[in-house]
Amino acid sequence: MTPFLSTLKIAWRNLGRNTKRSALALLSLALAQFFVLGVDGFMAGYEDSLRDLMTGPLIGHVQIHAPEYREKQSIDLLIDDISEKRKILANTQGVERTFPRIFAPSLAAKTEEGFTAFVTGIDFQAERQPGGLVEESSTTLKAGRLDLKVSPSSDSSEEPQADYGAIVGEALAKRQDLKVGDQLALIGQTVDGAMAADLVRINAIIRSNLDIVNAQGILIELEAAQSIFAMPNQAHEITIRGQDAAQASALAERLRQLPALKSVEILPWEKLAPELVQMMGMMNSATWVILVFVFVAAAAGIANTMLMSTFERTREFGVLLALGSSPRRINLMLLLETILIGVLGLSLGTALGASLTLYLGQVGLSMADLAGGGGQDITDLSFQGITFNFIMHPRLRPSVIEQSLLAMGVTCLLSALWPIHFVNRLAPTEAMRK
Repeated sequence: MTPFLSTLKIAWRNLGRNTKRSALALLSLALAQFFVLGVDGFMAGYEDSLRDLMTGPLIGHVQIHAPEYREKQSIDLLIDDISEKRKILANTQGVERTFPRIFAPSLAAKTEEGFTAFVTGIDFQAERQPGGLVEESSTTLKAGRLDLKVSPSSDSSEEPQADYGAIVGEALAKRQDLKVGDQLALIGQTVDGAMAADLVRINAIIRSNLDIVNAQGILIELEAAQSIFAMPNQAHEITIRGQDAAQASALAERLRQLPALKSVEILPWEKLAPELVQMMGMMNSATWVILVFVFVAAAAGIANTMLMSTFERTREFGVLLALGSSPRRINLMLLLETILIGVLGLSLGTALGASLTLYLGQVGLSMADLAGGGGQDITDLSFQGITFNFIMHPRLRPSVIEQSLLAMGVTCLLSALWPIHFVNRLAPTEAMRK
């Protein structure tokens, strides 16, 4: 047996000399690694939820507007030649879907009394896709049929009949006592300042994750809005869904280089929601602070174990030195003991932390339960006009496993430096008297 293997065997046996102390050191490392993966997985899942929340139907990954539209919100600040721009965008790398939209504050009336509403012209077929205003994951059909086609009316009266279909939000429908089949008169302003007026028929009532749709929303086809408000082949906004929200800035920069888009403003979601970027940065900083404390606690635990073990074996080390063992071999033995505890503890912590994070990532984690609301019927939360689902899915990041293993490994090695320094200064004759 080589000297290294014999030293390794002795180091392994030494761990069993005080099983309680070795077990405590092992568990402290395992818990630290478990906590690191658990906290990072929770933060990664929470970050994903926030990003999905803000880059969903309302904002998307990138938005295109006429210059100054976001500041002034004027109805006459329009993007021209929408159909051609959508063709160009469809052939651009990184663009998955485009959603042209028209926003027109209007007065709506079912009877003689009117109410304010927010008419939104949409490409209905496109908006049914992921990232759209009426996609399945963010919309619940409460009544009617989810489309904007107008069926012939069975009403034989001579009253004017609507040419366009509409979808309204649930809260607006309850507040104004709107039913499927009701006709609404829409009165607004065209681009040139003239009065815009037309009839729409309610085809569906929906509950949306967007407060603006629920409380004030009247959705109509894009062509209908263009006709009513005199915006031929124009829109106020093109919301773009890319392949990856993390690449939104690169996608926006790529779009700015297109000659057909030189005259419009193109912004990624980070610019549209800077408060979210700031919040995510604060979360990352808080995560690192927590992890530093975890590493310090783990280092203190393993260092304490090794120091106590070294002090208790001072006489033994003196005998070994007197019998001819070199300080280098004793140092190697102490280092191997630390490494063995580290390998076992980190393996256990990684297995438990990764397993739990992967499991919660599949089944989801109720933030309402974590907040103490498990006994109440709490399912969502409104944030900046968007409904946020309380179910969060932690995400395991392989890079964090590698980084934590490296950091914990270095922590274990550093914790062995003081015991090694103690042995190097040990005089055999003095040590044997202790």
